[in-house]
Amino acid sequence: MRVLFSKTAAKNYHRLPLYLQKAITSRLEKLAADPQTRTIDVKPVRGGFENSFRLRVGPVRVVYFLTEESIKVYLIGFRGDVYK
Repeated sequence: MRVLFSKTAAKNYHRLPLYLQKAITSRLEKLAADPQTRTIDVKPVRGGFENSFRLRVGPVRVVYFLTEESIKVYLIGFRGDVYK
């Protein structure tokens, strides 16, 4: 399964410290290998679109949309900024 980033998500990803970038990459690789895994902190986004989820990586939230072929990451940011 492929992982695709929106323009905004890619920009925010590169602004994060390197240790958070590595942690996000690791979790997204696990998620791509098995999208139904429960070993990482994933929850559905309330009030969002169907098949929208959030991945928690320390203080950072990765909001993504799950399709049959890919994982589309459309928002990456710190907890206080993502939910505004």
